[in-house]
Amino acid sequence: MYEDMKKAELSLDEAKQIVFDYYDLKVSLIKELNGYDDKNYYISARAKNSTEEQGYVLKVINSEDSKNEELFEAQSLLLQHLGRKRLPCPQPLLTNDRKFQVKVQLNGVYHLIRLLEYLDGTVLNKVTCTEKLLYHIGKITAELDEAMTDFHHEAYSNRNKFPWMLELAPDIKKYLHTLKDSSKVSTVREVLKEFEDRVLSVCSDFERGLIHGDINEQNILVKQLDDGEYRLKGIIDFGDVNKSCYLFEVAIVMTYMILEARDLDAGGHVIAGYGSVRKISNDEFGLLKVCVEARLCQSLVIGAYCSLREPDNPYILSTAAKGWEMLDKIRSYPEDKLLDNWRAISDPHKNSN
Repeated sequence: MYEDMKKAELSLDEAKQIVFDYYDLKVSLIKELNGYDDKNYYISARAKNSTEEQGYVLKVINSEDSKNEELFEAQSLLLQHLGRKRLPCPQPLLTNDRKFQVKVQLNGVYHLIRLLEYLDGTVLNKVTCTEKLLYHIGKITAELDEAMTDFHHEAYSNRNKFPWMLELAPDIKKYLHTLKDSSKVSTVREVLKEFEDRVLSVCSDFERGLIHGDINEQNILVKQLDDGEYRLKGIIDFGDVNKSCYLFEVAIVMTYMILEARDLDAGGHVIAGYGSVRKISNDEFGLLKVCVEARLCQSLVIGAYCSLREPDNPYILSTAAKGWEMLDKIRSYPEDKLLDNWRAISDPHKNSN
């Protein structure tokens, strides 16, 4: 993690002024949104010569990530690329100088400023996860991965490793001191040992490409249809996009959907949706359980560490409330039986789609 990382310090009025100065938008409403490392704001604003209000998301990037301007340039280009393919993701707005971003100094610290269109929808963690919704989330995740296969940018080819990459899960060992329960420490160590021995030793053989890397319950927006069912409306927060195994993409989205549904069966429906677009090999399938366990540990330990710095940030500990219970549950479930169960759930989907 970034020991010297600083979140931006600015008032709502300062944020409104930034939007006016660099985007020529007059803000009528602004409110702060959740954020792990960055400051995020919802704003409603109109152009100088317009009466039409539109919604936007203002992102004020933390001090460390703001040093990598090329990466955010690549992210904006990626969003445009996905938009052209009609994938449900927010589009970036250009500054008055026709740039994707601008760097400003706030309280003596430089931060990148970005403005994205606001996608109207309900955050997934506010609704009940049905089987259909879980299938659709898996399917859209795979379509997203497919759409990124023909996008290329040096910033992603050269991107340094960062703490949330699943392949770096073993690095959380240095934060285990933040866990006060010795049994939790032992569990994490056991999971990481199995992940290193079984997954990291062979993952270079698996198909790789750009992945979103953080499709979770707070990065998915849904909309209710006329029949009462919720459908995925958008995927947000592309800050963790990186080149990695598609196995890790599947495991990450499975982890958060299992947590949100509080049901291990949710993993099977995600697998079915993802597999309807991208094939999951038998070798990859056999490692899904340990990869889900590793992601749970990664989220729980990093969350515990970050909460020491920001104890009042509920977003950071969103996984902790139910994560440890689910980790114990999945650990106690025999691997062969769980994999058979996921396969049994996903196979009927193949026959009906």
